[in-house]
Amino acid sequence: MMRVNMTAGRATNLRCVNDRLRGRRHSSPMDHILLTYYSRTGNTERVAEEIATACHATVEKLQETRRRSGFLAYLRSGREAWKKIAAPIQPTKEDPTHFDVVALGTPVWAGHLASPMRTYVEAHARKSRQVAFFCTQGGAGADKVFRDMAALCGTEPVATLVVTEKELKTGAYRDRLALFAKALSDAANVEEPADLLRSA
Repeated sequence: MMRVNMTAGRATNLRCVNDRLRGRRHSSPMDHILLTYYSRTGNTERVAEEIATACHATVEKLQETRRRSGFLAYLRSGREAWKKIAAPIQPTKEDPTHFDVVALGTPVWAGHLASPMRTYVEAHARKSRQVAFFCTQGGAGADKVFRDMAALCGTEPVATLVVTEKELKTGAYRDRLALFAKALSDAANVEEPADLLRSA
């Protein structure tokens, strides 16, 4: 397993850690990578679906108990994120303790972690054996969001991925997404993920 940081123009492999999973291969990766995400506009959902396809992850989409649409909801989203307010979400189905790696995906709101994802992380993330983070953003704030998530999880991620709105339009993120998916598979010690570059 390698810690991999995927940002625009950068994919850095750090020292190999956590050898406890070495020596065994899982025949089915479906039980070993959980991808949990929140998406308000669909951008994070798009990235999540591509990652899940690449590494055959089990997917959990976070759903809120309160509708979030329109300009007032946009303002409320920024306020909640800035004040670190946890937003109510519906009960989730998957138990993160049943997976080797949990990948958490979120949009960046006002430079901060989206409130629905904060709710999930505060409730579940410390149950995870290993975590990875990915986010979508229109401006900046990803590094701060990842630091916040790592603090809440009580551990550093095995991999991170940042995708901007501009990259979503051009597809410039796909090479890094493929590396992120591979890092998840390596961390869970499963077979190689699908090669996104062949289908791009």
